Amino acid sequence: LIALIVWQLLEGILIHMFGTTPGKALLGIRVVREDGSNLSIGRSIGRSFYAYVLGAGFYQFPFILIGGVFSFFRLNGTGKCLWDQHLETKVMTKSMGGGRILLAIAAFYVLLMMQSIKFT
Repeated sequence: LIALIVWQLLEGILIHMFGTTPGKALLGIRVVREDGSNLSIGRSIGRSFYAYVLGAGFYQFPFILIGGVFSFFRLNGTGKCLWDQHLETKVMTKSMGGGRILLAIAAFYVLLMMQSIKFT
């Protein structure tokens, strides 16, 4: 529980400072205010917790499924997730080229291998 809370705070700080996190940067995603400026610290941490609770459902079954399905339909219907609409943020994306996809797959496998080495 403490690790999840610390991650939400760290994600909020990174979004406040850089407009992105390492994973978002790898995928070409930035989170900014409607005018293009970086989010305030409170808004970015609030967005992180908002997405964790409503979008990921505390990573607990069955809430993770409910949050994911709700967020998917909300995003398809309005073009924004509930937390981005409520906090007046904008998610900017770059096109997903083949190189970016390969980098994401490679990063996934590197992290998977690092996790397995940790527990051996």
